[in-house]
Parts: sequence; structure tokens; C-alpha cells
Amino acid sequence: MKYEYYNPSLERGGCIPRAISKALNINYSDVKNDLKKLSIKLEKDDYHDIEVFDAYLKKNGFKNVRVTSGSGDQGIDVLATKDSISYGIQCKCYSSDVGNKAVQEAIAGRGFYDCHIGVVLTNRFFTQSARELAKKEKILLWDRAELRKLIENQESENSNIL
Repeated sequence: MKYEYYNPSLERGGCIPRAISKALNINYSDVKNDLKKLSIKLEKDDYHDIEVFDAYLKKNGFKNVRVTSGSGDQGIDVLATKDSISYGIQCKCYSSDVGNKAVQEAIAGRGFYDCHIGVVLTNRFFTQSARELAKKEKILLWDRAELRKLIENQESENSNIL
């Protein structure tokens, strides 16, 4: 599997804008600029502020969104709740389809953070093996198409922010 270089210690929460960029085929710097505009509207100092990401997830019913530390995150990048259900979301920005390892990390992270639901979010799609493991272990898989739906829902309901 070919991985794109990403160092989370250089950019806290960077996997989310990278996944947005890849899923929508938008230049990463354009996504960052849109998030910066959103952060200004929300009066936040940094576009990586959790409230900026929260604006994307809120329109889809999520609350209490927080980004875990990049290193030692135990397989979960974002924690959030929706309808009193806790989600642990693992973000994977790959140049090829995502396999079992990401699902295994979500399983471990779900347990570590006591989440009701584990999720793997990616800018790509999932291998058959990853889909089978996720089904067996009840891990949600949000691929490129699902990510696009989340973003389009936020943009249509919140178009006056950007």
C-alpha cells in the first residue's frame, strides 16, 4: 500500500483538511483557505481550532467534537457525539484503498476511548478485506462518497459562512 507523507506533529488535525482535499479533488491550500475563512467567521485564531471542524460536523448532527493528539492517539483522530452516541473516528489519507490495518486501529481506539461506534474515514475506498472485518466488528466505513455527502450537507446548510 502506498502512503502519502503526513506528519501530524507538523500540523495538528491536518488529516481532516487533507481528506476533504482528496475527496473533493480540491487543492489542499484551497481547503485550508476555506477553513481559514470559516475560522475568521467563527472568530477563531487558528483554522485547526476544533470549532472550525465542529462547524463541518455540527450540520450533520455531531456535538462535542475534539481532535486527539497526533502521536499516541491509540488509533482515533477525532472524538464526537451524535444523539448521545460517542464516535471515535480514524482518518486515513491514502493514495490507494484502505485495508485492514485502519479498521484494526479503529477497533482498538473505540475500546481505548470507550466509544460506542468506531469509524474509519478516508479520501479513498476500502478493500474487500477491510469491509469484511468492519462488518464483523461493527466499524463504520466512511469512504470518499460518504465524506463528500458530509461536506456537501454542511456546505448547503451553511453556505453563508464561506
